[in-house]
Amino acid sequence: MTINFSTQISQINSSIEQGQMVEATAHAKSLYTNLVNITYDKSIPEESYIRFFFVTSKLVDVIGRDELQFEDEFKYEIAKTCRLCADLLLFSNLLSKRKFYPESLETILSTLKKVKKTLPTTGVATEYELEYCYLATDFLKSDYIKEFVKKYGLEFVKSIFSLDPGEILKALVDPSIQISRDLYDKLKNKWFLKALQLHLYGTIALAHLNNGDRGVLFKQQVLPLVPQSIDEGSIALCSFEVLREFSEKATELKLDKLQKRIFSGPKAASGEPRKVGLKKFISLGLDLPKNKHNEFWRVRYRATEFFFTLIQNPKAEESIKTKATSILAEKLKAAKLGKLVENEQVLRLMDRSFKSLLSASKEQDELLPLTEELRGKKIGYPVQKDELSQVNTQLKAKSEELKVKKEKTKLKEQSSGQPDGTEDLEQLKDEIETLKDQRALLLLQQTLLQADIEPKAE
Repeated sequence: MTINFSTQISQINSSIEQGQMVEATAHAKSLYTNLVNITYDKSIPEESYIRFFFVTSKLVDVIGRDELQFEDEFKYEIAKTCRLCADLLLFSNLLSKRKFYPESLETILSTLKKVKKTLPTTGVATEYELEYCYLATDFLKSDYIKEFVKKYGLEFVKSIFSLDPGEILKALVDPSIQISRDLYDKLKNKWFLKALQLHLYGTIALAHLNNGDRGVLFKQQVLPLVPQSIDEGSIALCSFEVLREFSEKATELKLDKLQKRIFSGPKAASGEPRKVGLKKFISLGLDLPKNKHNEFWRVRYRATEFFFTLIQNPKAEESIKTKATSILAEKLKAAKLGKLVENEQVLRLMDRSFKSLLSASKEQDELLPLTEELRGKKIGYPVQKDELSQVNTQLKAKSEELKVKKEKTKLKEQSSGQPDGTEDLEQLKDEIETLKDQRALLLLQQTLLQADIEPKAE
C-alpha cells in the first residue's frame, strides 16, 4: 500500500497555519487510519524505517509546537499516530538493523517529555500515548534489537517475519519462549514489550476489520493476549485502549454481536470465569487497598469517558448502552453514599457527564433515546418509593426463582447425565439483568437530585 506521507503531513501543517484545528485533527485521523491499513497485506519492507522515522520525527515536531499546547483533542490524535508509527518503526528497524543519530532520538525524547509534563490531569489518553511513544523511542536507543538480531541471525528473523508478522513478536516479547528470556530479563519496563505485542496484533486485526473480516482475526489473535488478571496499571490501560478502539470500529460497522463480546468479555469454558471485557475496566482496582487502587484511576477515567461516549452513540447496540448506564449509575450512587472510594477526577467526570446527558435529554427528544425513562414528569421530582420497591420485589422473586431452577437443573443433570433447562436459566438471567438496569436508572434519578459533588475548575 503506497501512501504519500509528505502530503498528509503538509496538510496537517497547512491547516495549523490557517488556524483550522478541526481540519488539522481530521487530517491526523486520516493519517492514523492509513498507517493502520499498511499492516493489512503484511508487506512491510526493510526500507520502511525511512518512512516511519520521517513521520515520527515530523509528528513529534508538530505536537511540540508552543502555540498548540492547549489544543488537547488535536494533541491526542497526533500522539496516537506517533505511537503507532513508533511501533512500525521498531518493527521495520528489526529487519534493517540501521542505526539512528543519537541526537535525533534525544530530540524526540526531549519533546515528548516536555509535552507529557504539561498535559492537564484529565489528559489521560494523550499521556498514555506519549509515554508509550517515549518508551518505543528509548527502546531504539537500547541494544535490545541489535543483541536479538546478532544472537539469532537476521535470516532467522526474516524467516519468521515472512510467515506472520506476529510470530516475530512472540519471540521478542514472550518470556515463556526460551530464546528471548535472557534478553527480556534485562528490560526495565517489561510492560512495554507486552504492550507492543498487544498493540501490533491489535493494529493488524483492526486493518483486517477495515477490510471486511468482521473481527475473525481479532478473536483469534488479540483477545487471547488480553490478561485475565490485570495487576499493573500500564498494561491495564494498554489492554483497555486496544479493546476500546476495536469496539468503536465494530460499533461503526454495526457488528452488534462483536460489540457485545468486547463489552462483556468473551465467554470462557464451562466452570471458568468470563474473560476480561470493557465493562470490567470501569471498576478496575477499586477492590485493592487505597495506595494500590490509585494506580488504576487513569484506566477507570478512560473507561468512564468511553462509557459516556458509548451511551450517546446512535450506532451502539441498545442493550449495551443500557448496561453501561446502569453500571455508571450504580457506581455513582455508591460513591455518593460513601460505600465506594473513587478518585476525585473520575467522580467529577461522572457527575458532570450525567448532568449533561439529562439536561440534553430534556431539550432534544431525539438526542438520547436511552434516557426516555429519565424525561418528563420524573425530571426534577423524587422517585416514588413504591416504584423502586416494586422493582426490588420483582428482582428478589426472580433471584429466588433462579436459585430454585439451578438446583432442579443440577439434579436433572446428575440423574440423566445430560444438561437440561439451560435455555430457561439464561432467559431468567437476562430478566434479572433487565430489572437490575431498571433499578439502577431509578437510583440514578435520586442520586442526581441529591447531587453533592460539584465539578471544580480544572
